[in-house]
Amino acid sequence: MLLQYRQTNCSQWPDQCPFITFLVFSELCLLSHNSLCFIVGIYVVHLTPFHFNLKVLLFTLFSNYFLSIASRCLVILYENEWITLEGDPENHWPILIASWFRVYYMVFAVNAVGSLAFERYFATIWAVNYEKKKRKWISYLIVSMMLISGSIVSTVILLEFFSLIPLVIIGVGTNIFFLALLRNAVIICTGGNSVCGCIMIASFSEVFKGVQAVYVHSAFNLSMAVFVIVLSLTCLLSDDSYRKQFFSIAIVRLFSNLLLRPCYAEELKKANTVADVVKNETHIYFTSLAEQWEQYRPPEVYLKKRSTLEKM
Repeated sequence: MLLQYRQTNCSQWPDQCPFITFLVFSELCLLSHNSLCFIVGIYVVHLTPFHFNLKVLLFTLFSNYFLSIASRCLVILYENEWITLEGDPENHWPILIASWFRVYYMVFAVNAVGSLAFERYFATIWAVNYEKKKRKWISYLIVSMMLISGSIVSTVILLEFFSLIPLVIIGVGTNIFFLALLRNAVIICTGGNSVCGCIMIASFSEVFKGVQAVYVHSAFNLSMAVFVIVLSLTCLLSDDSYRKQFFSIAIVRLFSNLLLRPCYAEELKKANTVADVVKNETHIYFTSLAEQWEQYRPPEVYLKKRSTLEKM
């Protein structure tokens, strides 16, 4: 059975106890960081003008990642004997459920890009009025298919009826095919998914035991944190208005001059500070307001004011 439980308690490796404690603490910090990033991601998705069906798919993906994090935290409690494990781990239901959710998230993440492409396929069919109508049945259909298929495949993998590697190869190949339709996210998503997928496969293997298992889990969470940060920066820099506001921050402009100058040399030269941006926007607002006032003001008031100014 493909359990996620590995014995990493300090009693078996007393000479490496400080290092194990440090790795476990680092992993918990990375899990907290990733949770915070995905919470911000959910909030951003909620504010975006995306279609209802697209939002439902993204919310489902984020919620499954939270379940994966909760499962990993539960396994950490058992691995470090903060919760006593009695009997065989394969007969312990909390570990079985946590292991199942970890496998389930990987299967769900592999199929996520395909589900997004499936939703966009319906958007092209009803392109005339798709954005105006919710058509909730599409998101319910796609999510139901992913939940049912993911549950079946996860159970088969957990019981080791089917090898994990062919599934990942098929899923990554499908993701690369669909991601070829995107521009800025091709390299980031493909590279990030490949690295995280390889590390997650390694975490499922029984070759890594004890401290080595902690290494693998820490590497996965670190790669996920880097992936989230790089993908966020990629999306931020891909939009002209967001990039302009981003470069207007002084400390960001300082690091951007060192790292991004070959790509955005002209924009970094013209980048204004936050105060300048606010000043320019305020000036544009009041100029527009003055033009509206001049347009709707009675002519006699305008002529009287003009003659008064000429006398002065």
